[in-house]
Amino acid sequence: MQPSWAVPIAFGAVFTFVLQALWTIGQALPVMPVQFAACCCCAIGFLPSGVVPAFLAARRDPQLTAGQGFAVAFIAVGIGAIVWAMLGALSASALDPQLIRESVEATQTGVPAEQRLSSEELDGLVAFLSGVLPFVPAIQAAVTTVLAGFVGMLTVGFAKRR
Repeated sequence: MQPSWAVPIAFGAVFTFVLQALWTIGQALPVMPVQFAACCCCAIGFLPSGVVPAFLAARRDPQLTAGQGFAVAFIAVGIGAIVWAMLGALSASALDPQLIRESVEATQTGVPAEQRLSSEELDGLVAFLSGVLPFVPAIQAAVTTVLAGFVGMLTVGFAKRR
């Protein structure tokens, strides 16, 4: 009888959810070093999220293959990340184009005058960003999930070498 993957998947999903909550709180804090650390950790957040469920599954099932390690990590991180992706997509869909325009204009103040965007280019960029920004959390969750699956595959592969 095959050991169940339910516990590693559930633990990995909770771990991913809590890890993303900590990064979200860290990015919201007004302290710049904390924001920088949270931003850097988000870029490699798939590493611990992929290792944990795959390692737990490999300990429970000595016959676990690398492909199954991918599946365990993929499912666990996908479940944990989907909540944050949905919350991010819901909040991003309410972005005001005027706020986006002001943000882009504020970043232009440090750019030399001959390299600044023209009014038409600025309008096009604001229209593009208004259409794309609601999908960024879902894209981030998808990329994180796939990368965590590969990390899970590597984790099981290395665990089986011992």
